[in-house]
Amino acid sequence: MLSKRNMTTAACTVALVATVALAETPTARRNAAATATLSLTGGGSASAGNGATTAVTMEESGDDWDISGPIFMRSATPEPPGELIIKNNFGWARHRGDADEYEYELVLEYGLMPEHELILELPIELGEGRIDGNGDVELGWHWRFLKESGDMPAFAMRNIIRIPTGVDSSGVDYIWRGLVTKTITPGKSRLHFNPFLKSVNGNNGEAENFQWGAAIGMDYRLRDDLLMTWDYLWTGKEVDGGEDNHALELGLEWDFAEDEILAVSTEIGLDGNDEGTQFGVKISYMIEIDVD
Repeated sequence: MLSKRNMTTAACTVALVATVALAETPTARRNAAATATLSLTGGGSASAGNGATTAVTMEESGDDWDISGPIFMRSATPEPPGELIIKNNFGWARHRGDADEYEYELVLEYGLMPEHELILELPIELGEGRIDGNGDVELGWHWRFLKESGDMPAFAMRNIIRIPTGVDSSGVDYIWRGLVTKTITPGKSRLHFNPFLKSVNGNNGEAENFQWGAAIGMDYRLRDDLLMTWDYLWTGKEVDGGEDNHALELGLEWDFAEDEILAVSTEIGLDGNDEGTQFGVKISYMIEIDVD
């Protein structure tokens, strides 16, 4: 007959094998079961010779997913090592007293190693294609330097540079972005805070050389394959004599097929001035590829 210790050990082994099996594809890794910490104590304890308790901790998964949709807010979670996500973002925005804007953006995000992600972005404004800076490449690095633990949120940052590869472009811009994520309901909802600073250089007309802002919001899992996101976005003035801008963003991400995601977001301006977006919609089709 199996002892309590053997039965407990067998149960832990089955749980670990099941977790590994769920993590075979990028989508499965993204939606794996919630984090579990198994402490073997009491009659079923597996203790070292000095009496210390042995804890088996499974890697954060259920509370540790990224936000991929076309919304400003991001989580502290980087892409898993060896995973490449290709994003095709299409956007439309209406501004007061100005023509509507249409944009396509290609985004590549690659998990380089644990806690590190590389980013490439190529935004292209359609219609008024000859505007200065159209087609500039942006290169970024995402680093999570502290994982969420207990009451302590996860902390990460993104460093992004804009390279003047586009139309009549000059100078190199730099963006620093902080990413703070705290779980509210395990496996369901999290709170996010994203402050940012931007240094604008080159021949940029009346643009402010130093810009800043922040987003605060939440994400909530409606189902294992459906994520809802919303945030409040504040940006400081972007041009000399301009005004601050405030907006609300709402989004949905749907894992409709293995390693394929469809997402949509809306932006609603709260100011009524001529600088910020009055109303906008973005749609994104994403493919996840395991390149290992």
